Amino acid sequence: MFVTAIPPPPTATPTTSPTNVPNATKATLIKTAPDKSGQTIALWGHYIIEDGAFSYGYDGGNFFMQKPGGTGDLYPVPFGEIRRYEASRDGDKVLLAMADGTAEFRVEGNRVEYHEGGQLMRRWRRITTA
Repeated sequence: MFVTAIPPPPTATPTTSPTNVPNATKATLIKTAPDKSGQTIALWGHYIIEDGAFSYGYDGGNFFMQKPGGTGDLYPVPFGEIRRYEASRDGDKVLLAMADGTAEFRVEGNRVEYHEGGQLMRRWRRITTA
């Protein structure tokens, strides 16, 4: 699994996506398998940075389920939830934790880890582009 900035599959017709909008966020998640099956999820939304807190939510997006061989179907993704994280520091780490403790981002250097219920769910690494 990796995160990248490529457009959704050609069969996708996304609804309004922000361009040059302050506090806009976009994400693309791509999972593939050797049989050419997989999933592509393209999302867009917004974020808010307040004193001691970070919140974000997705306003729209599409989910493409690709069958073995490469054909697939496009589905809309339901949205509306805003997730709020309280910010704190632990040495060189920045911690962004939900008030109920269900989820947490841990940011250190060029790495970000996402935990739910104490379990590591995802890990990202910042890369430089030419």
